Amino acid sequence: MKSGSLLNQLEGQPGSDDHRMMVALLKGAASRIWISCEAWRDFFRGARAPVNVLPVPSNVRDDAAPEKIAALRQQFCRGRNNRLMGHFGIGDALVENQLRQFIPGVLRKSEECCFLLIGKSGERLAEELRIAYPEIAPRIFASGILSTTEISAYIGACDLMVQPYIDGMSTRRTAAMAALASGRALLTTEGHSTEPFWTGCSQVAIVPANDPGALIVRARQLLDDDRERGRMAEAGQRLYIALFNAPLSAQVLRDEKTDMERKSWWLRRERSDAI
Repeated sequence: MKSGSLLNQLEGQPGSDDHRMMVALLKGAASRIWISCEAWRDFFRGARAPVNVLPVPSNVRDDAAPEKIAALRQQFCRGRNNRLMGHFGIGDALVENQLRQFIPGVLRKSEECCFLLIGKSGERLAEELRIAYPEIAPRIFASGILSTTEISAYIGACDLMVQPYIDGMSTRRTAAMAALASGRALLTTEGHSTEPFWTGCSQVAIVPANDPGALIVRARQLLDDDRERGRMAEAGQRLYIALFNAPLSAQVLRDEKTDMERKSWWLRRERSDAI
């Protein structure tokens, strides 16, 4: 049996010639097709095989040692800076454009907070922001390149993970999945690729995409509410384990005799608030 999967490397709508060719080949040749988010379904109309959603799980370990997390918090949270926000990413230009507005905005209004950029491109963006906004420069940090074990500790050190996507949160967002898997409160955005599941999901905080003002307001509300962040962190981790964990995806892919529509994550979306 042939199976097809489309790994999207673009923000927003797929549109490159290479991408269209991949889709055309899969539609004609695959006997099973899995897409990473509901937004891609329209591009597979006319496919010979059934098209189902299989979310992309976190590829970051979630077993960081508590003492490592505590050491990182001591490193970044000094004096009055007792709240640490974080972002995990690879330097996507559209995401960075939102962070260029969000980070100065939220740090100027929340003097007790600092911000940590986690990922290989974070040092470049952090330096750019320090030069542009010297008054908040001491509160902007970057991790540099990390191993998967180190990434888990850096995420675990954050009070709030902020993952703004121009096309919105969806089941293909591995960095957001890493935040959920690590048991961190997650603030993200709603856009044209966001499944309805997320907008009614109490396990994450979500605001409209491309609205830095709304993102800043919601971040400050969460930073001031330890109880709500704690609730979101625990509930988000349970949600990840129940619906998105890698072994679940592997089980679905291995079991060729199972009714794939019935086992599809998407048909279990109504369970979110019960988890």
